[in-house]
Amino acid sequence: MSIWRLMRHSILFIYQNKLIFEALSLLLADSLNYHIKGLRFRQNTNFWSLPVMRQYDVIVAEFTVLNEDIFQAIKNGLIAIYEQQLLIITSHLENKISEHLIASGVDGILLTDCSSEDFLHAIEKLCSKDQYFCGRIMQDLVKNGLHQSEASMDGSLTSRELEVLDRIIKGQPNKRIASEFHISESTIKTHRKNIMSKLKAENSITLLYQAFEANFISESEIPLCKICRNRSSLKPSKN
Repeated sequence: MSIWRLMRHSILFIYQNKLIFEALSLLLADSLNYHIKGLRFRQNTNFWSLPVMRQYDVIVAEFTVLNEDIFQAIKNGLIAIYEQQLLIITSHLENKISEHLIASGVDGILLTDCSSEDFLHAIEKLCSKDQYFCGRIMQDLVKNGLHQSEASMDGSLTSRELEVLDRIIKGQPNKRIASEFHISESTIKTHRKNIMSKLKAENSITLLYQAFEANFISESEIPLCKICRNRSSLKPSKN
């Protein structure tokens, strides 16, 4: 078996809208890194327990509208696919469903009006066992205060930690950051751990929120897609 075949990531598309599935599949079709399969969603209690689910690295689930009933099905299904990364794509989320999805362990959320670049970036992130949430989702979470920690933040980052934080926010992996600063990858991991501890962040998403709240990064540095960037600002008006 060839090396490139061994390195391929397998992606299962669960979809309601076949046109969206076909369009997203075409975005990945030119890459040798992905093996893609489609499966139409059926809302029943056994759907997420199908053996085929556990054969894939990333599961991309597309729902026209994600309501409470579908959320409960996803939440129950996460028990069966805990080893897989799950990306949700939807055109509409009912009130606070995104918060519940993240709390339940969903690894990524995109809206259908996000750019193709956002989709490709999300797939890359999830294949690397990371998380990715659309700028609009992050915007809503910030406004709802989900990112705020009960404990106060230390906030005293060293100059090197600030440099590492800047690269983390830009989505750069540890290996690339280490190469840029000519230090070991384990040292970068230590910096990342210290940064997250000081900012009381549990993962890369809450790290982004906390860094923004503590004014370590500006609104222009939040990684939003063009559509999300045209929406209202993250910080509420003082008027």
